[in-house]
Amino acid sequence: MKYKIIITYCALAFFFSLKVFSNEIIFESPNIKILKEGDLINAFDGTALIPADKMKIEGDEYIYEKNIQKLTVIKNVKFWDDNKQVYLEGEKVIYDKVSNIVYSVGKTYLKIEDKYEIFSKNLYYNRNNMEIYSAKNTTVEDGINNIFNFEDGFLFEVNKELISSKKTNVIDNQNNNYSFELAKINLFTDEIVGKEVTV
Repeated sequence: MKYKIIITYCALAFFFSLKVFSNEIIFESPNIKILKEGDLINAFDGTALIPADKMKIEGDEYIYEKNIQKLTVIKNVKFWDDNKQVYLEGEKVIYDKVSNIVYSVGKTYLKIEDKYEIFSKNLYYNRNNMEIYSAKNTTVEDGINNIFNFEDGFLFEVNKELISSKKTNVIDNQNNNYSFELAKINLFTDEIVGKEVTV
């Protein structure tokens, strides 16, 4: 049998009910432990819902530190942000409610609006300014079969559809191969500005 625990950020008590408030996490799990006088929640094999942000997270284990408003989800993590149309998969995902940043540790897959797919490691997703970035090698594929490989990290300004990277290799949908240094790629206009190394 699954139990629901609703945790409000501003309240001092835990509410065992189906009632939903604006700043809460709802855990649905068959195995929930409440530790450290309610400051730590440990749940297994369930779902975490954040209704105010239209977010849903699935995984094998949840650790919620209420005093710092940080949720860590471990193994087989699937993260949906319906408000921003972002989907993420990883082995360990941390959501910091205070900074509104999602951080994925290890190999990560992220999809944006059915337009862009990102394959990376140790990826940050800032929900406030819609920036996605990593210091690791990353591949981005767009909806028209262009492939962008970024060495030593990248910064994707999602609202501007603009990607910046130190070293970039592009394989376009006609199989042309380009390499750039200090590149800025405008995915909306299909323009690349940077120092071209090879064509």
